[in-house]
Amino acid sequence: MCFLSFVLFTGSAPAQAGLNIVVSPESVYQGRTMTVNIPGGDIMAARAFFLGKEIPFYASDGYWTTTIGVAANAPEGLHEITVICESLSGEIKRYSTQIEIWPYSFLAEKLVFPPQKSSKLTSRKIAADQEELAAVFRRWTPEKLWDGGFIIPVKGRTTSPYGAYRLYNGKRLGDHRGVDIGGNPAGTPIKASNSGIVAFAKPLPAFGSTVVIDHGQGIHSVYMHLSKTLVTAGQFLNKGDILGRVGSTGISTGPHLHWGISIHDTRVDPIAWADKTAAD
Repeated sequence: MCFLSFVLFTGSAPAQAGLNIVVSPESVYQGRTMTVNIPGGDIMAARAFFLGKEIPFYASDGYWTTTIGVAANAPEGLHEITVICESLSGEIKRYSTQIEIWPYSFLAEKLVFPPQKSSKLTSRKIAADQEELAAVFRRWTPEKLWDGGFIIPVKGRTTSPYGAYRLYNGKRLGDHRGVDIGGNPAGTPIKASNSGIVAFAKPLPAFGSTVVIDHGQGIHSVYMHLSKTLVTAGQFLNKGDILGRVGSTGISTGPHLHWGISIHDTRVDPIAWADKTAAD
């Protein structure tokens, strides 16, 4: 895997000796993620700024780390990432470099819903659900709660990929922020993709019965359209624990699981995340 190490200071003072900031990878597709590590150094706190978002670093066994998500609609091309570090003595230093975002060709989809589901097909209801979940995704637990790589929560086929441009009954109401896994009957058990604390577990008008797991350090997984929820908010889950059952609640054309990953309130391709080794 390619990575970028930089010690650049955007100011008049010299850069802190021996402090390397490592970004991996140095270029990234829309919908993917990158990690930023600061090994060693007398750092008390650090934060990154990228595409208008401030992202905290987390202390981890002698170094500082964070993960940055790149949304499906992130602008392609070169973009600056800035890291601001505060030393134990209180000195503030700024480091910058550029990251390239590559475009990804997402699919287009047309979905048709029966009349009994059409009443939920409003931008207002979808936006309200998205904002309620965003409030959960913006709460970042500093401890790392996940263990090793993530798993796909249910076997099946991908019936709708991440990032798909979606027309609902002829109206564009949003793009797909997760992946739909179908081919399973209603009631099929759904596993937690990794360990963490249940941060949300209740029905939503558009997304149906929904569970969110907080895996720590800005990482959340979300599970939608469940027929039955088997967990409650505040409960700790281990990777592989059963959290609910496949269903078709909310805006849904049939039994399936919508599974998503949020990185510091940026939704990324969960399939790509599950394949990553950065979480190990």
